[in-house]
Amino acid sequence: MALSNWFIVAWDKDGNNYLEMPKVKVKDFTIEVYKNYICLYKRNKWLMDIYSGEIEGSNFSIEAKRGKQNSIYAIITWFTGTKNIKMHRLYVIAGYTFVDDEDVGCLLSTVEDFKQWVEETLKKDFQEPPIFKDAISQNQGDVFFSKELGLPRQYQKVGEKPPKAYFEMILENM
Repeated sequence: MALSNWFIVAWDKDGNNYLEMPKVKVKDFTIEVYKNYICLYKRNKWLMDIYSGEIEGSNFSIEAKRGKQNSIYAIITWFTGTKNIKMHRLYVIAGYTFVDDEDVGCLLSTVEDFKQWVEETLKKDFQEPPIFKDAISQNQGDVFFSKELGLPRQYQKVGEKPPKAYFEMILENM
């Protein structure tokens, strides 16, 4: 499964770990992180894939940049409500989990580079970045298998060796 070659690390607006695959619905739009890019849909019809750049839509914005480990760095912001408007935000790194044929998950150097980019990006708009909790890396394929097949969630702190991916276990037992 192609998703098993990709990691995801994400935090919410307060810097807490976000342990799902980022998929946000804002009015008619859906913003979904997939592999190392972002898919944008309107009424479930594909509009575009975002690899880097800035885009603003109806009650959402996406700032994205290519990062280390063939990744995308993204800040996804959206607003809900009409009278009491509430801001939501996700900070995301999604990239390739292998280095020289070894599954390393997300590297600490990638997270540090991402945090620096977030700080620089937010300071342009006079915003302060959150204090990020220790980064948790997940294999995107494992997130899928956990959700679809009810398997236990697998994840590790960034810098630790990732557990064997579910897809790899499946192949070994065929």
